[in-house]
Amino acid sequence: MLPEDVSNLLASAQACVQAHDYHGAVALYKDALARLDPQTAVPDLKENRLYVLRECGRLLGILGDQETALALHQQYQQEAGATRHGLIGLIYIGQHLRGLGRYQDALHAYEKALALAEQLQDADGQARSLMGIGSTYLVQGATEQALDCFTEAYEHFAASGNIQGQVQMANLTGVAQATGGQVEKAIRAFQNGLKMARQLRLHEREAVLLNNLGECYQLLFASEQALACHQEGLALVETARLRLVEADLCRNIGIDLCYLGRVDEGLEYLQRALSISQTTGNVDIEQYTLAALSFTQFMRGHSSMALAYAEQLRETAVPHNARHHLATALYIIGLIQQKQGNSDDATETWQQAQFLAHETNSRMLLWRIHTAQAAIAQTQGLADVHWRIAREIIQQISDSLQDHTLRATFLAAPEIRTILTATDGTLSP
Repeated sequence: MLPEDVSNLLASAQACVQAHDYHGAVALYKDALARLDPQTAVPDLKENRLYVLRECGRLLGILGDQETALALHQQYQQEAGATRHGLIGLIYIGQHLRGLGRYQDALHAYEKALALAEQLQDADGQARSLMGIGSTYLVQGATEQALDCFTEAYEHFAASGNIQGQVQMANLTGVAQATGGQVEKAIRAFQNGLKMARQLRLHEREAVLLNNLGECYQLLFASEQALACHQEGLALVETARLRLVEADLCRNIGIDLCYLGRVDEGLEYLQRALSISQTTGNVDIEQYTLAALSFTQFMRGHSSMALAYAEQLRETAVPHNARHHLATALYIIGLIQQKQGNSDDATETWQQAQFLAHETNSRMLLWRIHTAQAAIAQTQGLADVHWRIAREIIQQISDSLQDHTLRATFLAAPEIRTILTATDGTLSP
């Protein structure tokens, strides 16, 4: 039987979770954990200790303390062994390792989880393991492999009636689709996930989906719609102090504001995003934020600051094999080289970026790289090739947009008009 003091602590912690007071819940769970003997052979006490380890680690992960969360879930998995608890532990371990940028270690943990799930004939565990593997592929730029994993995982979740799993898969599928230029498909995926998340009152998922939905509008230059989504999401995460999601929402609000001409405000949000992502050890969001800061400073004419951020992005991308981020860093470095009059260096840098963007199916970056190369091509024929490829990518994105307002907004953006009006290497008035 569970001691009364521990029972009271768990009840109070669960009440805190219901009230979205995750910091309070963590403190109570830690107190309960100290009162539960890790060597106990009493089934009820052991089960409750495992529960506390799992939940405390889960909440710390949401709050952004990835290192402590990882340690707790490693302890959880070690104490649980080859059981359902052990399977859940491996999945959480993979999640934290991915967040810390340790992608190969994350894949290893997820693959161990998948093998254990198959051994236990646990369909839900198989789905979550596949989701983790796909998510890791996604941050490494292997979009097609990621989508294959997500499709298989969604089928498992749908078959078992797991709505929360379906919400997560809707989000991840949308991220992969947006990366590949299928923006309207991504919007539908995010809207579908958002509807389910609101029905289940999953506030963290709701904020994540709002963030990604807004980012789709951002990609289409619908900045007002993007900002509305991101501000709604930020209000949710600030209430619950969900630091990981807060970082990415601040990054996106910063980009939205810069597009709308409110650059000083935008930079404040970008700096806030960088600070949170570095404090919480979220390498992926840190890299996205460095890219945004670098590009913004370049557009302001501050080449030295832009280069410093781009070099920092490149330095963090290489050891993590984050090829999409490396492509972005090289694209911006090429812009700076071109501005400084080093066209040959810029051409070489953009060729490297182009290869990586192709390899990672980063179509929303690829058209920018071809546009940049067209502007400095040494021959008319080569310029025409780059303009044509950029136009084809834009046309494919545009043709996939059934929402006429979004399509018109996208095609009216100055960057897009430059491409569509380029004829034989020259621009129409």
